[in-house]
Amino acid sequence: MKSEKVMKFGNAKNNCRVFAVVIMGAFLSGCGIMPMWASISHTIGDAVLSLSTGKSSGEHGLSFITGRDCQFIRVIDGQDICMTEKAYVDYLISLDCEIYTWNILNRVSCKKSSPLKTSAGSLHLTGKKGNLDGKHILSKLRT
Repeated sequence: MKSEKVMKFGNAKNNCRVFAVVIMGAFLSGCGIMPMWASISHTIGDAVLSLSTGKSSGEHGLSFITGRDCQFIRVIDGQDICMTEKAYVDYLISLDCEIYTWNILNRVSCKKSSPLKTSAGSLHLTGKKGNLDGKHILSKLRT
C-alpha cells in the first residue's frame, strides 16, 4: 500500500505570524496603502530626526522596545543592531582608534591622527592607544 504525501503549510500560528509580518510591511512601507502625503511627511520627519539625534524613528522605536541602543547601520560592520552601553564601548575599544569619527549616518570609524583641530563629529582620545577603559570613552561620548 502506497502512502500518499500531503502538502502541509505549517501550523496556523506560523501562518498567522507570516501574514502579520507581510501586512505590517505593506502598511509601514508606504507602497500604495499609505497616502502619499503621509509617506512624504514621515520621510521628512525621519530625515530631521536622524540629523538631530543620529537615529531614525524606527531606530528610536526599536531602542524603546529593547531597552538598548539600536542603529541599523551597524549591520554593515557585522555588529548587532541593538547593543547595551557596555557592548558599544567594548566595540569602540576593539576598533583601537586614536580618533573616532562618526559620519552623517552615525557610522563610527577611525580617523588618522593629524595636528589639526579635530572636526565636528569626531572624538579624540588622549592617552596610550589601546589603553582606554569604558568609563573614559563614555565620559567623552557624553560631552
